[in-house]
Amino acid sequence: MENKMGEWSPEMPVTQEIQKISDQVKSDAEKAVDQNFSVFTAIKYRVLSLFGGTHYLIKVNVGCDKYIHLKVVRVLMSQGIEKIQFEGYQYPKTLDDPLTPF
Repeated sequence: MENKMGEWSPEMPVTQEIQKISDQVKSDAEKAVDQNFSVFTAIKYRVLSLFGGTHYLIKVNVGCDKYIHLKVVRVLMSQGIEKIQFEGYQYPKTLDDPLTPF
């Protein structure tokens, strides 16, 4: 589903790409909450496209009906190289908590 430049998309089911992005920032999330997660399964996300990069809000199951909301930015660097940046989190969250921009 395409969203307009500068507008958050609706919540969407996770793709392999979103799980990969989540996996790339797992250690940052664990450091931020001072906890190790044995489960780290992305279940839904929202996306915002801006000229400086693509922003993601990702709901991740961390086990025992607990969730974390991740804020991640994918920036296109020089020569086509992409950088994934962990920008923030909200924890703990529930399955029913909406992914709202923070």
